[in-house]
Order: sequence, then structure tokens, then C-alpha cells
Amino acid sequence: MLPSNFGNLEKLRWTRAGRTDAGVSAGCNVVTARLIVGDGETALDDLVERVNSFLPPEVLLHSAAVVTSRFSARDDGSRRSYRFFVPSFAVVPSIDAMRCALAAINCQDPRGLGFEELKTLEDLAGLRQARVSAETLRRLREALSCFEGTHYFANFANAGLGFQ
Repeated sequence: MLPSNFGNLEKLRWTRAGRTDAGVSAGCNVVTARLIVGDGETALDDLVERVNSFLPPEVLLHSAAVVTSRFSARDDGSRRSYRFFVPSFAVVPSIDAMRCALAAINCQDPRGLGFEELKTLEDLAGLRQARVSAETLRRLREALSCFEGTHYFANFANAGLGFQ
């Protein structure tokens, strides 16, 4: 990055493919930026290593690639892949254990609890030990299998965008 471009994402032509839906977290994103990476076979690997040295441990740059000057991560993505994770306690009857745990910490409404309080609540209710029976898991997988595959989601798009 040229020093004159530092702090100005517009000059870098920064784009990203991201999710904006409430409650959706991305396990991986694609970003583009105009950067000077150097010459040589290891230039991109060196860039990845340098960037990762500045990132916190829970964030990782997996790889870098050279793309055309017109490529936009946001606009040129041809597909999205989604994986949904459901914790065991979401399908195991645990409402009674949760009520007891809430009573133990004298809590009427868990929506305002912080991370540590939620962790305590989870431990008190034994949610980490909750396991789904083989039959319940089979039925859940059968129900969720209708969501596998490629789907056309234009019906959920803003009508003003011209999708029908």
C-alpha cells in the first residue's frame, strides 16, 4: 500500500463480500484491495504472513490471489456457501433445566445478560452436556435435508432491484 493511500479504503478500491442479515455471522469472507505485494514466487505468501502478524488470533487471512483490476468481491461472487450449526441443547428438551438455572441466578429475563453470565447459566443448566438421541438426530437431519443444494433466492430480494 502506498503511504499516500493509507487510511483511505476508496483509493485502495477496497471491496468485500459480506452478510448484513441480522444474526448471520460469516466464517469466511472475500475482500479485494489494490496493494503492492512485491515480486517473486513467495510474494503472496509473504503478504499473508505479514497481514496475519497484525491480526488477533481469532482472525486469519487464509490466502491471497492476483485478480483483474475490475474484480469486486461484493459484485463478482458467483455463489455463496452456508453451513448452519445447531447446538445439541436446541433440540434436546432443556426448558426445565434452563428455568432452574435462571432461578438459581435470580434472573427473570436472560436477554440482558453478558457473556460471562450466559456462560454461567449454560453451566448451571448443563447445556454443554446435552446430547441428542440417535433417533432425534436422524429425524432432524431428514427435516433439514430439504434445505441442501442450490437454491434460487431472488424471491427474497428487494423487488426494486428487478429480480422476479
